[in-house]
Amino acid sequence: MNVSLTKQLEKYVRDRVKSGEFGNASEVIRDALRRVAGNAQWEADLRELVEEGLEDERAGRTVTYQKGDREKFKRDVRKAQAAKPRRSTRGAA
Repeated sequence: MNVSLTKQLEKYVRDRVKSGEFGNASEVIRDALRRVAGNAQWEADLRELVEEGLEDERAGRTVTYQKGDREKFKRDVRKAQAAKPRRSTRGAA
């Protein structure tokens, strides 16, 4: 497979190899692709959480807080976290 890079990206790859961070250009590209794939999964997870929040709002399962309600908010978050099963987090094994 051949991949064309801009002069700026070529310099970036060369600089990463020269710094010793990577052994060769292929390692730099593989690392970049793994990060892109990881970001795509993170974005999909985030979209799912946003949709879940919007559904909660549509169903009336939201609470409005006013300025000065910080302690009430923290108590409510702790209570909700204790009642809800834990979700896996990004990067967790």
